[in-house]
Order: sequence, then structure tokens, then C-alpha cells
Amino acid sequence: SNIVPWQLLCEWTGARIRVCPVNDEGEIEIDEFRRLFNNRTKIAAFVHVSNALGTINPVAKMIAIAEEFGAITVVDGAQAVPHMRVDVQELDCDFYTFSGHKLYGPTGIGVLYGKSGLLDALPPYKGGGDMIESVSFEGTTYAEAPARFEAGTPNIEGAIGLAAAIDYVESIGYDVIGRHENDLLRYATSRISEIPGIRIIGTAGEKAAVISFVMEDPIISALDAGLKLDQEGIAVRTGHHCCQPLMNRFHVPATIRASFGIYNTREEIDALEVALRKIQSEKSDPTPKQVSNVEWPERFAGSPKEAASLIAEDFLFFDNQQDKNQYLLDMGNVLPHGFDMLKLVTERVPGCMSEVYLIGRSDPANPGALQIMADANADIVRGLIALLQKIYSGQKAKDILAFDIEEFFKRIELEQFVTSQRRNGLAGMVKRIRSLALGIEKP
Repeated sequence: SNIVPWQLLCEWTGARIRVCPVNDEGEIEIDEFRRLFNNRTKIAAFVHVSNALGTINPVAKMIAIAEEFGAITVVDGAQAVPHMRVDVQELDCDFYTFSGHKLYGPTGIGVLYGKSGLLDALPPYKGGGDMIESVSFEGTTYAEAPARFEAGTPNIEGAIGLAAAIDYVESIGYDVIGRHENDLLRYATSRISEIPGIRIIGTAGEKAAVISFVMEDPIISALDAGLKLDQEGIAVRTGHHCCQPLMNRFHVPATIRASFGIYNTREEIDALEVALRKIQSEKSDPTPKQVSNVEWPERFAGSPKEAASLIAEDFLFFDNQQDKNQYLLDMGNVLPHGFDMLKLVTERVPGCMSEVYLIGRSDPANPGALQIMADANADIVRGLIALLQKIYSGQKAKDILAFDIEEFFKRIELEQFVTSQRRNGLAGMVKRIRSLALGIEKP
């Protein structure tokens, strides 16, 4: 959210983005930050607290540096406001923003603070009721800020809910919240650090109550770990956390993130430790045998539609999410391990939270048909690959292109057991398969 809007702005204006690096602990390199500025720098945008690592950035110092060069400062405080008291006048930032749901409030609402002089200079970006002073066919004059930015009926119930959430947090007190969350952070860091084979990503000296980590010995993907923790009744976030460049900086596709709030306890951290050790112990084959010459999968049924019907019948036997997930895992367990080989011969499928590699060829024994081969570094995704292979591999390209995969996904109620982020990766695989089929259908 603090990258894409600026990329859009650059497309419109021709501006350029300059990126400040972070060190191995996940801290801003403040000297490099200063060196990025010159007399053409217009805006400095940065987060107060990293949602992926928990690092608390030295925003007061960063704002002061930006002011030396006359740059406008925009601070993303979504992760800071729930954990610490923020005084925008003391920081002297030009703009500060945060979202409601991170502060235990409603979704779909947030706060944008801006200095009055800058707000008065900004034109409205929407037109509608209550943002105008007067209207005629000859022209319109706009209301003073902030009304000029609030066209139409506002999110009244959201604002009331957010105000109630702020009152709730302030009734507890930021000092109390800070002491409790810092204690949880220190305790969790100690407990997780003692588990062999787990590496914490982001070890800044100043952190909020967030721990991101990867499981490396045995190797267990973040997606698989998140699924297994969910089965133990433990909620974590897995993936790139909308911070793909940061994941690339640390050379990991994704992390497991445990976030602690005012409602968490040390006992819950103990449960997390026990569950992580259990997951490690259950990893029976930490280094699956890689096959250098994987056989192309044969056709599973007479058509994609027939294959989908057979698979859907299997899903009818399962009543809950956990059983369906296990069914996918079982399907993935029989998939040959060709990950290392595929990684050498093709590009990674975009949009996937794990690493997925997929190739295809025209079936030499069945002209006009497509065979596909794929693998991933996450067991649950391997299950999805096995499902797609059963539907598509060996089928005529024209039938692949005509098949309504979305209707099939609805039929098996995929959204109940596949997260939206994992669904994005599934869509990426389907898109590549259709592209391969199109190449056969229209050579």
C-alpha cells in the first residue's frame, strides 16, 4: 500500500522512485536514506512500523532529514497506532495515515491526518454532495478541507465504530499495552529462538510485537506451516505480507508471522512453541527425493468436465475444511518431486505465495492435446497441482479452453478451504495452462 500508489503516480507524472535499503536486522540504513535525497526530491514515504518484521523505524529522524531538503513526508502508521501513542505534531510529519481494523475497529475506514496548509492546497479527488460550497452551471467552488475530500454520504457507522475502538484502546492505556506486548515479544523471541531449525527474520533493536520466521531444518514452507498451525487452533499469517520486495531482500518466498496484541498471553506462546516442535517432528521426509526424469501425467478422464465430476464426487465425502485440506495433501503426496528440475527449465508462476514451476507440451501420442507437469515447495500447493493435472493433463487444448474452471471451483466450494492468497496462485497456474493450450490450439 506504500509502493503501488507511488508507482501509479510515477506513471502519471514521470517521477521516479528511489528505495532505501534495510540491513540484515531489518532496520533502515539511515545514512543511505539521507544519501537518497537531493533538491529534486518531492515526497518521502515510509512506514512507522513494518507489518512484516515489526521493526520500528526512526521516523522522527527520517522526517527531520526530509525537511532539510524540503520534501513532503507521508508516514504509514497502520501498524504503529495499535501499539504506541503517536503525536503527529511532535513528529512534525506532513501526512500520517492509519486504518481502522488494525486498531480493533471496523474495516473499510481509516484516518488521514494532514497539515492544514497542505490540505487546503489539494484539489478534491471526488465530486458529490457536501464537498462543495456552491454550484452553478458556470462553475463550482469547493468547501474547506477536510469537507472537500468527503463527497457523498460518509461511512457514518464506520466512523462511530472507529471512535469506539479508539476509546477502548485509550481506556486501557498505551503504557499498559506497551508493557504487555513488549513482555510477549521478549518471551516469544526467547521461546522460538530455542527451537532448532527456525530462523527469525527481522531482529531490529526496536520492534513492535511481531515475529516473522521461517522453518529451515527440516524445510517446511510457510503455507504448510500455517495450515498445520491452524489445525492446532493457532492463527498466524503466512505469505509475503504484501511486502514482496522485502521477502526478496531476505531471500525467502514467504514467512510465518506471529502477531501479538493486548489479548494474547504467555500461555498462547507456549502453545505456539509446542505446535511448531510437533510440526517439525511430523515432517517425515525433510529432503524428498528429486526425480530428474519425471514422467508426463496421463489423461485422468475422457474430458476436463468428466474429470471435474469425478473429483467433485470425492469432495462430497468431506464435511469440513480440515478434511478437504487433508484430501489435497494426500493428492500432493503422490505427485513426483521434480521441483529442482523444473526450476532449471522454466520461470516461476507469478502470483503464487510459494514457488511453483509449471511446463507443458503437446502430447506426442494424442495430437492437439496438452500435457502439463508442475511442482511446488509447499505440500498444500502440490495438492492443488495434482488436482489441476487430473483435470487438464492429456486433454485436448480446445476442451481445456472451453472448460469453465471457475464453475468447478464453486462446485467443490473451494473458497471454504483455499485462502484468497493461495487462490491467486491457483489462478496463476490456470492462466499459464490456458496459455499453453492456446499455443497448441492456435499454432
